[in-house]
Amino acid sequence: MKKKHGLKMAFLIPALLALNACDRTDGYAEKFMRVEIGDTKARAVEIMGEPTSQNRVETPLVALEDLAWRSRVSGRVYMIHTILNRVVTKSVID
Repeated sequence: MKKKHGLKMAFLIPALLALNACDRTDGYAEKFMRVEIGDTKARAVEIMGEPTSQNRVETPLVALEDLAWRSRVSGRVYMIHTILNRVVTKSVID
């Protein structure tokens, strides 16, 4: 009986460690670091994927847009703010 119990523990511990590591990894975190100020909106979307939400405000001379990606793993929101289709700021909300 002890061998079966020890064998289960041998598989259970690595599985729990892997699950814990998956919980802490966030697919957007690494991608977000690759987006740079001055990049085009198209490049940011190419790197990050389609945003979870978009807000756009336009005036005759300026177009402002906020793109947001919500991580299902960590709950963080990664935001990229653009003016005239260029990234001007980036922010993360925990």
